[in-house]
Amino acid sequence: AWHVAGLIVILIGVCLAIALLTYNDEDPSLNVAVGEIPTNWMGLFGAYFSDFMWQFFGYSCLLVPSAIIAWGIIVYRRRWRKIEFWRLPCLIPTMISVMGICQLFPEIVTWPTIAGPSGAVYRAGLIKVIPFWVLQFIYFL
Repeated sequence: AWHVAGLIVILIGVCLAIALLTYNDEDPSLNVAVGEIPTNWMGLFGAYFSDFMWQFFGYSCLLVPSAIIAWGIIVYRRRWRKIEFWRLPCLIPTMISVMGICQLFPEIVTWPTIAGPSGAVYRAGLIKVIPFWVLQFIYFL
């Protein structure tokens, strides 16, 4: 049962990664209303999911399927320890760090999302709500 559960979690992570990597900004989503069939390899769900993730989290959205795949490997190998619980809460500061690093990228007009490579969460929210010294501390961690 552990092996099957691990394989299912790994499969979910791979499907999410495929959805993110085959993102097309012209696919139907919450931001684009078209009557065409999505070109995303994961279909309509993949188009909606990838648009949401790329818009809100930028490049850091690629950490989500990576973390899910790693979690699936841990479940498959049954190498569960108490410290494994901390991997999930550590994903949030890691995503914030990647968003901050992506904010340093130069502005590119051809970027497919409005928020750019750092995502809307960082651009519209975190950079204005969280003091800069706190963000620097998170980057340091």
